[in-house]
Amino acid sequence: MTKMIYDQGELGTETVKEAALTDGTTNYTTNAAADVIAAPGATVKIAVTSILASNGHATQGTKVSIRNGTTVVYTGFLAALGGQISLVAGDVPLFIGALNAPITAICGTTGVDVDVTVAGFTITEND
Repeated sequence: MTKMIYDQGELGTETVKEAALTDGTTNYTTNAAADVIAAPGATVKIAVTSILASNGHATQGTKVSIRNGTTVVYTGFLAALGGQISLVAGDVPLFIGALNAPITAICGTTGVDVDVTVAGFTITEND
């Protein structure tokens, strides 16, 4: 599946580029970081347009950090028994990752049951 993105070029010209949609979901039960979306390739960035995180643990709440590689972009608290965060930007990215950087997440507490889903599209730098 592809998405059309518009690039405002020099002298006010606009070009239309085709971008591949990307997403991923990862479950966290410890405070170890893991990729939600793997690194896309040497000349590619990930534009994140939505983030959903929820905690299914019965008694343990936690903070969860969404990261561009290892750089924290967003941190939120997930209460026990279904606490969640949801960020949706539509066509405008919440953030654009660095070249060839995965989108990762990490929980602040071990012994949780957190699902993190991230969606967006890829941008190739040599277009």
